[in-house]
This record gives sequence, structure tokens and C-alpha cells, in this order.
Amino acid sequence: MAETDQSNTPNPDKVKNYVERMEAIDEERRELNADKSQLMKDAKDDGLNPAVLKKIVKYRRMDVGEREREAEELELYADALGMQLRLPIAEDMPRQRKPKRQLEAVN
Repeated sequence: MAETDQSNTPNPDKVKNYVERMEAIDEERRELNADKSQLMKDAKDDGLNPAVLKKIVKYRRMDVGEREREAEELELYADALGMQLRLPIAEDMPRQRKPKRQLEAVN
């Protein structure tokens, strides 16, 4: 529980410490976001697609199983819409082929 005096007022030094730490973190986040925006602008200026780069970063964070599940589900949904969607991220990964799941009919 927070340290308080007799009147249930929080310790001013502790409150100030937390507020200042939160403000410092918020400032760091603003600076990092500005750096990231500049990085995306630089990538675009170099002819790269920032949206694709963001997806690559997302996929690199995932383990192989997560990538497989997402790719399979994306293919399943695309197939349901009659789209022939085969993503390189899914096809280039070594994996055991599982039978495609069937969509259940909604009555």
C-alpha cells in the first residue's frame, strides 16, 4: 500500500517521483516515435514500402507456429471469398502441410 501520513495524503516525494518518471518515459516515447517516422520516410525515399516493412517486423516477432497459423487462416478466409491468395511468407516456410480446415455452414 502507498505510504501516507495521518490524513491519508500520499507522500508528496513519491508522487512527484512517479509523475516525473512517467513524464520522462512519455518524452522518450515521443522521441522514439519521431525516429521511427523518420526511418519510415527514409525507407520510402529509398523506394521501399513502409507498410510491407512493418509487416515483416511483425512476422519476425512471431514464432514459426504463429506465422503458420496466421498464414493458414488468411488463406482460409481468402479461399472463402474466392480469392487465390498464396503469400510468400507462408509458402517459403518449411512446414508440415495440414489438411485445410473447412468452414462450417451457418444456418
